[in-house]
Amino acid sequence: MKRPNKALSPFWISVRTFPWCSIKIFDTVDSTNNWLKTNGQKHGQVVISRSQTGGKGTKGRSFFSPDGTGLYFSILFKEGLKKRHLDFLTCAAAVAVAEAIEIICGVDAKIKWVNDIYVDGKKAGGILTESQLSPDGKIEYCIVGIGINLFYPQNSFGELEDIAGSVLKKGRGFLFNSLTAEIINRLRLYFDDIENPYILEIYRQKSCILNRPILVTTSADEYVAFAKDIDFDGRLVITDANGCEQSLYSADISVKLKNDEA
Repeated sequence: MKRPNKALSPFWISVRTFPWCSIKIFDTVDSTNNWLKTNGQKHGQVVISRSQTGGKGTKGRSFFSPDGTGLYFSILFKEGLKKRHLDFLTCAAAVAVAEAIEIICGVDAKIKWVNDIYVDGKKAGGILTESQLSPDGKIEYCIVGIGINLFYPQNSFGELEDIAGSVLKKGRGFLFNSLTAEIINRLRLYFDDIENPYILEIYRQKSCILNRPILVTTSADEYVAFAKDIDFDGRLVITDANGCEQSLYSADISVKLKNDEA
């Protein structure tokens, strides 16, 4: 049996992020988001797992979470939250992840609206933001879950091989700690200034879909459009085949169109 990834160090990460958050690391959990939903208490609390048995992405999709190659963690936010912050927080997390990958790993990371991290044209990470409202409509908490394929898995990505990628092919274990701490610190700074339009400007600059034709898939339709902009609410502004402009809150976006050989 493969030994759990012991490179992750709660002490090392805590030193780099003190005093903002507390760190807890497990060998395995079903989902770090689920763990915080049940056990999370303090604003800024972070739970990391060396693997996940039920890692999840948006719309109920699973997130491949093997031990030793990926970074899987969630952060709990409980203070100073407003409803309009929720979409901003997903964008801020994407920026924090992309910037941290570039700084720590020296790799150019891009963002595919709204919450995917791409490296060399393949998905290398994702962000899942989940929140809970009180009966009077106030936000009780928001959890930001982050999953990153840091290294290429030993036995490949299996059926996801064509679409999944990793930040690096291989590397040293200390990168787990360095990258985690860098992401936490950057997201902390962005959270403290969450409504600053500068965050969305960086998000636009790191987008891999803007000014390109895309395939938009919603629950009701699928159509080709042109990705024009990301507005100040984090919505994707598109122009359809008839020249009509609209803003999307959510949809599946594909950059490589069907039957596109390029």
